[in-house]
Amino acid sequence: MDEYFKKEIVISKDTKLVFVTGLPVNLFFHVLNIYGVLRRHGETYKERKNDNTDPKLEKTLYTLGFDLAVAKLVACDPKTPEILFETFNSNEVENILTLALKQSWRQFYKNYWEQNWERLLAVFISNIETQDWVGIAKRMEILSDSKFESNFFLVGAEALAESAICVEPNISIGSVRSNYDVGFFHEGMHLLLNEKWANEPRIKSLVLENWNEIGGWGKNWKGKIEQVVVVSLDSMNRDMKQERRHDYFVGNNVGDLEEPFFEPLKTWYLEKIKGRSDKAIADVIFSILSKMGRF
Repeated sequence: MDEYFKKEIVISKDTKLVFVTGLPVNLFFHVLNIYGVLRRHGETYKERKNDNTDPKLEKTLYTLGFDLAVAKLVACDPKTPEILFETFNSNEVENILTLALKQSWRQFYKNYWEQNWERLLAVFISNIETQDWVGIAKRMEILSDSKFESNFFLVGAEALAESAICVEPNISIGSVRSNYDVGFFHEGMHLLLNEKWANEPRIKSLVLENWNEIGGWGKNWKGKIEQVVVVSLDSMNRDMKQERRHDYFVGNNVGDLEEPFFEPLKTWYLEKIKGRSDKAIADVIFSILSKMGRF
């Protein structure tokens, strides 16, 4: 069986979703996880403690430019470990990454992969076949009042565990697990919204008056507000039950904003996707913030 999988789905005249998984990308993100490059993402990945890191490499790898490395991986689209090893060799940190990839491959991952590839591939293909990707993409464009302007890459990597990460302008890396969209809606909405709503003076003024720099977000009010918006919309898109939805908010560090944001966004969401509302997301955010006081 081939240890590389790629499939394209057309979602509009000029845009495709490009699904990729296989040995190279899974080895790549496995190593990034065990060396801490993914930071808090993939914390529940069960294999992170079963492979040994090299202390001599750890500090250097932690400085790896994640976005640039992922963009390079997707652009090179390696189909074998050998091609993966050849991809990262342009500077000292990349050379260290290649060394870590080779060590993990020899000492642990080769055997692990042989035992788990067929299982992972079956889950990944099942997720592709059971999702209405065209419908999801159209819903995202309606909600964001934006369009996908290029192909969008969905990279399946087990080492993301229960999470996903986006890399601008068009990459989502998500876990390989049942009934999951590889992070497409959540990460794709971040990329489509891109905090453009925060440019409105009325919103900035409200935030400057009421922003409370607690809860792990510091001065990043744009990030926190967009996160609670995306989490709310994604939970609606996935029709989450209340208990699971609450865990989703808490897990994304926006549990304190679930109550004021969710119901107003739900009302708008249902009207917007049916074509009954011309309100932009900025209008809804402003309305919610106006009623909150300190947050």
